Amino acid sequence: MNKINTLLILSIFILISSCSDDDGPSIIDATILPGEGLEGLVIGTKGSEVEDEVGNDYFEVSASVGNDLWNYQMDYDALGLAFNMERAEEDANIRDLEVIGITITAPYMGTTAEGIGIGSTKQEVEDAYPDPEIFEFWNSYEYEGISYTFDESDEVRRIFVFD
Repeated sequence: MNKINTLLILSIFILISSCSDDDGPSIIDATILPGEGLEGLVIGTKGSEVEDEVGNDYFEVSASVGNDLWNYQMDYDALGLAFNMERAEEDANIRDLEVIGITITAPYMGTTAEGIGIGSTKQEVEDAYPDPEIFEFWNSYEYEGISYTFDESDEVRRIFVFD
């Protein structure tokens, strides 16, 4: 009976240990890094690395921009993340392209080091980042490496990170 108890306790310990998150935050709440990307996924990362980190549950968006070039995007709508890829020829393999920007929307839960994220108020953004470049047409503020777009309630509804 003692061996069975020991085995049971050891099995429970292994199960609990394997479920712990020692790798740091998950992508859904990784820190937003202005001018760099996300903690663990930076601008310049290849699409294959994004897929390895975030998974293959995305849809590919592509649109012609003329001159035989296309814009590509890996859209993880369920996470509130879209990875904007470098321009490339039609039918390019998105896994081979590099991330040039990251669009963040709800339900993304991560914030910047200053605590700014989706749902933050315009006043909180202004307090954290004085002197924005203001684009009134889009109701957005841009700073070095990051822009915030506000909804009609003056809450952040979209964050775009670029280098």
